[in-house]
Amino acid sequence: SDWLLNAATRGDVDIIQALLEAGFYVDVRDGFGSTALMHAAMVGGTDTVEYLLSQGANLYAKNRYGYDALYYAKLQHHSGTANAIADARKQAASINRDLLARTYPLLATGEVDEAKVLIQKALRKDPHDVVAHLLTGYVLILQREYQAAIPELHIALKQLSRRADVHNYLGLALFYSSHPDASFTEFREAIKREGNRIRYRHDLASALETTGHVKEAVEEYRRIVDIYPKNQEAIGWYARSLQFAGRNDDAIAQIKKGL
Repeated sequence: SDWLLNAATRGDVDIIQALLEAGFYVDVRDGFGSTALMHAAMVGGTDTVEYLLSQGANLYAKNRYGYDALYYAKLQHHSGTANAIADARKQAASINRDLLARTYPLLATGEVDEAKVLIQKALRKDPHDVVAHLLTGYVLILQREYQAAIPELHIALKQLSRRADVHNYLGLALFYSSHPDASFTEFREAIKREGNRIRYRHDLASALETTGHVKEAVEEYRRIVDIYPKNQEAIGWYARSLQFAGRNDDAIAQIKKGL
């Protein structure tokens, strides 16, 4: 491993190529967790950096101090090297946008495994892509791996906290992982951001009803009917919740209203 790191520091691309062809790992680290890319960036080895990136070096790898290659290039005022790394990040982000855009029709048609392959490819390009983490969480929910979905959605939430869908997915993952109170909070956050979405209100109402919060569930179903008074499905949910709460006359009235 020292051979590759030393070659990166010297800027000896031929030796690096030979070592990689011999099976050396491109992201090998020294005792401080710094990679060959970081070593090349520290000395302003732009050609070396570009070659390592072409061989799949991790753009976003950080050492034990939390610093990455771009940080060291800027620290040493190697503007050409810093620009090369920044441009590579922009290119990776563009590739990721294309990859992730292709996942949506796959998910819509139930081709979850195919979508998962594209999402994983995007995460290899950029481990910090929050949309890729969001989609990973969503896929895990579809596959009923609720506990595994929670950390992925927490990563997404750090930068996408204004998005209602992130809160709703996290609510689902928490609920089915036996954290109902935390799930109610997330469902309500989703509703706060997009209160007219039936799905968000229904998920909260259903969770409340399942956990015995019958009166609160009835109120949530009523709010759905208030927003969508002609929606037959919403009227049915409300009537069923009224019946479950022992309000049979009100339930019958709702059923008649929907006829």
